[in-house]
Amino acid sequence: MLAAGALDDGHIAINDMSGISPDMAPAAWDAYHRDVLRRLRPGIPMLIVHLGEDPRPERESFAAHDGGWGADWRARDTRAMSDAEFRRLAQAEGVHLVTWRDLGRATTLCRGNGS
Repeated sequence: MLAAGALDDGHIAINDMSGISPDMAPAAWDAYHRDVLRRLRPGIPMLIVHLGEDPRPERESFAAHDGGWGADWRARDTRAMSDAEFRRLAQAEGVHLVTWRDLGRATTLCRGNGS
C-alpha cells in the first residue's frame, strides 16, 4: 500500500519483484517464467533478468562470479525473454514488457515538467 503523496516526486513504484535463484535447475526455468506471467498482479512488477550471451570471452569474464550468475545464466535468460511462447503468454495475460528506458520515460511524464 502506498502512503499519500508517495508518487508526488515522479518516481514509479515497483509493486512486486521476481527472479530465479541460483539453486533453481535450468530445466525448471521455462515453467518458472510462465508461472510468473500467470500470477502477476496489476501494477509494475519487476522480473529480474540478466541478458547476455555465452561466448568464450563472456564465460571467462563471469568465471569467478559467485552464486552461479555466469554467462550461461545470462544466455538462458536471453533465450527465455525472446522465446515466442513466453511472448505469446505475456500478450494473452495482458502483460506489457518494458525496459528501464521505458520506465524512465514514464517517470518524466509523471513529473509533468519534463525534468
